[in-house]
Amino acid sequence: MGHAGSTNTLLISNGGHVRAALAFLGSNGGVDNTIELAGGTISTTNGITVQANNTITGDGIINGALTFNNASTLAPGASPGLITVNGDVTLNAGSIFEVELNATDAISGYDQIQVVGAVTINNGLLDIIPGFLPALGNSFTIIENDGIDPVTGTFSGLPEGGTVSNYTSTLQISYAGGDGNDVVLTVVQVPAFIDLFFTNPVGGDYETASNWTPQAVSYTHLRAHETDSYL
Repeated sequence: MGHAGSTNTLLISNGGHVRAALAFLGSNGGVDNTIELAGGTISTTNGITVQANNTITGDGIINGALTFNNASTLAPGASPGLITVNGDVTLNAGSIFEVELNATDAISGYDQIQVVGAVTINNGLLDIIPGFLPALGNSFTIIENDGIDPVTGTFSGLPEGGTVSNYTSTLQISYAGGDGNDVVLTVVQVPAFIDLFFTNPVGGDYETASNWTPQAVSYTHLRAHETDSYL
């Protein structure tokens, strides 16, 4: 589908349902593909394998096993949202699990996958996209695992109890959180300041959020900078 250098998107929306014995989402001749769920469902007998530079995103249901290989991306939600997988989920080395954290409510405030099956993380990469300033102790169940089966493996560089930091907070990960087998991020540190940079100082509008990095004007503890000097 498509030609070299192109990008293709399959949109499954409004209760739409795609059925296949086996799905293989891979790059062919430089073509990058995206499956976007918008309330739709994919059902496969033998599962879906996602290869490099290909993405599954949106809100919906996948019936069947889901495997992500190097440089492929699982990005639930449409800022943010939920993908439910009725089958095993495997995040192999170099695959990317992209999670937006915009508030403390699951699905409406941050991305989540719910898995009815086994969860295996073989050194996949966790990419956290912060969108608000959380408080100490806030937690985010990014993978809700059914039953009592434990999560197998860890994200790259993030063993049980490991931490990851961004400009809003430091988060600690547990693979035995929630009811004992969920992947949960918990805020263990917040900064005294948020460094806010004005990235369009020549003729720019200081009241336009898109001229600032990060694009957040609602923070209460800010330290603002021009690109080359303090304000």
